[in-house]
Amino acid sequence: MGWLITTARRNAARVVRGEMRTTQLSEEMASRVESTLPAPEAEVLRSDHGRQMWRAFGRLSHRDQKLLWLPVIDQESHQDVARELGLSAGSVGPLGGRALRRLRELLKNEE
Repeated sequence: MGWLITTARRNAARVVRGEMRTTQLSEEMASRVESTLPAPEAEVLRSDHGRQMWRAFGRLSHRDQKLLWLPVIDQESHQDVARELGLSAGSVGPLGGRALRRLRELLKNEE
């Protein structure tokens, strides 16, 4: 499931940067398609979860934040992350996994 989230984030980042083409739907097609906007109740829960996520992320060490941010949001390679953090490229994956585990633990403790 993690691969799906990563893929969605990367595609969303590409859309924001204008790297992916989008096509406008015709009025007729738009009237047939169900809205993808979340229900208000879901949006409240999502925004609360987002605040919890950012609070937990902020409590991670600077290195853990970089290990999670650079490969996912900035889409940097393990080699680039390693160079920026002064690590070996082979250690970026395992250290990133540990950083993610620490983030999950912080989120669990918030509940």
